[in-house]
Amino acid sequence: MRSSGAALVDVDTSFLYGYQEYGLTIAAAGAGYVHRDDIACCLAVMGADVRTILESSLESTSLKYRLHRKEEYTKAFQRIFKQVDVLAAPTLPIPPRRIGFESVTFGSYTENIFDAMTRYTEIFNMTGMLALTLPCGITEQERLPVGLELIAYHHREDRLIRTGYTYEQRELDGYYVKRDRIISGTCSS
Repeated sequence: MRSSGAALVDVDTSFLYGYQEYGLTIAAAGAGYVHRDDIACCLAVMGADVRTILESSLESTSLKYRLHRKEEYTKAFQRIFKQVDVLAAPTLPIPPRRIGFESVTFGSYTENIFDAMTRYTEIFNMTGMLALTLPCGITEQERLPVGLELIAYHHREDRLIRTGYTYEQRELDGYYVKRDRIISGTCSS
């Protein structure tokens, strides 16, 4: 990104500590409201993961407080986007896992796979920020894609798409060649 003319700066995102608790509750409460008729008639036939989220929506008793937290996060991002045009972050905190993994371990801490896989994306869904994920590499052992997430403030699709397009044009030719070789079976690493 620097070679494409970007000035890279660190930003303070310490305000995000613990946000997943609120993000999942807000998402569940919203899903419960949108799918209230489906919950009443069809909850038993839904997949276990969906059923768990929708059942938890029935327990949301302090939604007003949680919506206030959403506003606080949105305002904190507004302050960040006064300093930068686009944020860059990993899409996932770990290399991708094949289907069937239930949890992941970070040192001595074990986290369920859903929480790990939504950790870096959920906050932007919750606050309505714009986000775009692009490939940025392939894991050596599993040969699975790794993603770079670009984030922009509300209504700044122009910045997000321009940044993503520039990155793709300048950086991804080698990725696409390697990906195609892996898919066709002609690449051993």
